[in-house]
Amino acid sequence: MRIMPLEETAQRLGLSPLSLADKRFRLRLGLPAVKLGRKLGFDEYDVEQLILRGRERMPLEGSAHDDLVHP
Repeated sequence: MRIMPLEETAQRLGLSPLSLADKRFRLRLGLPAVKLGRKLGFDEYDVEQLILRGRERMPLEGSAHDDLVHP
């Protein structure tokens, strides 16, 4: 398990460190924090899962929507 510092996590997610430091904001995101003394850190796995949850799902090949896509 790798713990990412607040600043690195914020940069990776495209958020401000102040937003990510807000507990209510983190709860809405579903991103738990790890307290390291007075500092916050984030499990890299949790950050990656958050990114994957936010990804758009693309239609599968052979689906009913293929006729809508023109090459």
